[in-house]
Amino acid sequence: MNKVYWVDISITAKSGKHRRKLHVAYDGKRIIKINSLTELADAEQIYIDSSAPETYDEILELLKRDIKVYLLTKPQLIKEKRIEAHLAKSDENDAKVLSMIPIELFKELAFNEIVTKRKLQPLLEQYETASKRLKVLKQWKKEGWEFEELKALEKRLARMKRQLERRILETAEAELKIYRFAETELGLRGVSLVSLLIHVDFSRGIHKIKGYVKRNRKIRDILAKYAVAIYTNAKKNGNGKYAEIVIKAKNRKEALKRLQVEILKDLRRLWRKIYQEEKLR
Repeated sequence: MNKVYWVDISITAKSGKHRRKLHVAYDGKRIIKINSLTELADAEQIYIDSSAPETYDEILELLKRDIKVYLLTKPQLIKEKRIEAHLAKSDENDAKVLSMIPIELFKELAFNEIVTKRKLQPLLEQYETASKRLKVLKQWKKEGWEFEELKALEKRLARMKRQLERRILETAEAELKIYRFAETELGLRGVSLVSLLIHVDFSRGIHKIKGYVKRNRKIRDILAKYAVAIYTNAKKNGNGKYAEIVIKAKNRKEALKRLQVEILKDLRRLWRKIYQEEKLR
């Protein structure tokens, strides 16, 4: 034990045949490529540049072994330090650059925080499945497929969706600190918000976040639907934090585009605020 690693994280490390990319670890002397963070069995501390649902199981296993994991809170420093060191852009160099960043700019990941996110992930997947199936059933009804068995199935799915929504929101309100802050300070709430908080790493720079959302169709769709809900509410009530964006936009398309960016920026600002308050304690 007693060893430190700095790791450039790949969310595709264990995701299959086509876009398989390994994590790149640096121990101060050499570069190591690994499928999973758990391969760093001799580690005492591991410093990472990002986290995502794809890495939650790996991080939990490390925490169970009493290996401390730290997340970089200012990802833009990687580029700055790389330029200062005259290094080319590569995963290997980014792992080395992590070792140049002061440890006070990393946030120690808590076991309970990762457990909560891991707990919410399957509930969100079940909720999404129930929503998709309900949508199909409603389409069938429009096409004339109206019979008792279909009605009964629709009722069961609707009940299941409501139960899942209640479990997701109760868990988020009780155990996910950033969700509670988003409710009170931004007026945001709902299953879509939980999905964004679980799947998007808001410790990263806004350009990295926007790039991740752009590449991830699932998260892009969630954000787009969430923006529509906020737009509709702002149009109807004419108040709230995001109403001004809706009022000033030339048209609906522009308003939705601006809302999506603003939601991401606000959640990132909120994440940083929470971290800074924790550091002051």
